Amino acid sequence: MDPSNKHQQQQQQQQQQQQQQQQQQQQQQQQQQQQQQETDSQHLQQQQQQQQQQQQQQQQQQQQQQQQQQQQQQQQQQQENVVLLLSMQTAHTVCV
Repeated sequence: MDPSNKHQQQQQQQQQQQQQQQQQQQQQQQQQQQQQQETDSQHLQQQQQQQQQQQQQQQQQQQQQQQQQQQQQQQQQQQENVVLLLSMQTAHTVCV
């Protein structure tokens, strides 16, 4: 394994953990919303604010997913480069 590959994989795992944390936060907010609906209708404004926060978190999640995809592409490119280098080296030794 290429050490730079390992480094990228660690970054990916960290991002996945962040996503899970955000999902948990979303669930907590949904529970709060339900409680407010049950208790009082005067809390409508607070509910709307929470919904906006939820949307912002979803956007952050999407951005993280995009970063993950970019990292996966980088990993594939690096692996292809390693294969190319190896095949070039073997071809070179055969010629000599």
